[in-house]
Amino acid sequence: MLFYFLVLLSVFFVYSPWLTLSKNLSSGDWPYLFVQNIQAFKILTEPPFLWLEPYYQLTAKLGAQVFFLQWEAIEKIFWFLPFLTISLLSSYFFLKYLIKEFEIDGKESAIFISLGSLIFVTNTYILMLAGGGQIGVAMGYSLIPLIIRTVFKVYQ
Repeated sequence: MLFYFLVLLSVFFVYSPWLTLSKNLSSGDWPYLFVQNIQAFKILTEPPFLWLEPYYQLTAKLGAQVFFLQWEAIEKIFWFLPFLTISLLSSYFFLKYLIKEFEIDGKESAIFISLGSLIFVTNTYILMLAGGGQIGVAMGYSLIPLIIRTVFKVYQ
């Protein structure tokens, strides 16, 4: 349990600039949206943009027009927090699956899961993606361990 706490503490330290709701994280390819932009969004999107736009526009409209949040809070609540949560859970479940397959028991399993999750969530590639505004790609990246686990389980 201590190892999991240390991982969460480390992740908190690495991503602590994201926790202030008054500062925006918009940079690079991640735009800053004003309320006027959000009001112009359509709920139904056009076919070339179906891979990301429905979630992007729906969460922006929901946050701004239903909960009356500023973009600084919307991007953290609907994009960056889910990215971190999915990354941690996805890596945890994948590593837990590997532990079962390799029959690792005891303290070694907690260390294995803790270090693996920490490396996955705080490596330089994912920090570069999220910091550069490629949050859609970062969301996809966060699902990779879960997808690999599912593929392994299906073809077992």
